[in-house]
Amino acid sequence: EAAERRAEATEAELSAVRQDLADSEAKLEASLEKLSEVQSALEQAEAEREEVGAQVGAAAEERERELLARLEESVALLQAREVELKGKVEESDKALHKAIGEKTFAEASLRKEAEERERELRARLEAAEASLEDALADKEQVEAAVG
Repeated sequence: EAAERRAEATEAELSAVRQDLADSEAKLEASLEKLSEVQSALEQAEAEREEVGAQVGAAAEERERELLARLEESVALLQAREVELKGKVEESDKALHKAIGEKTFAEASLRKEAEERERELRARLEAAEASLEDALADKEQVEAAVG
């Protein structure tokens, strides 16, 4: 039972980690949309630089660097979160496999104990039946002697 509860707890934890991963994937998709917006902004900044000349070009280049820095920061955070979640999933999978192994071992042990107990009870039943047969035979002998 304990192994089964641990397996269920591990399964629940694995489910939670998988939900975390799904949530992170949704956030990743949202971030990718933001990245697309950032890319669009970068393209717009480049067009403005070409149109207004050297002074405005310098400002656009600064904005582009800022956007690229934000983009790189977002990507790094998403990659770190992905690695973290993958690690949690792997840990949960290992724990689940261990709990399943423990449950299987416990079930086999219980089956073996039940089989041994059944053999003991059958042997006792057979001995009791033999004893009953002996008692009946003795009773018949006593009745024959008395009768």
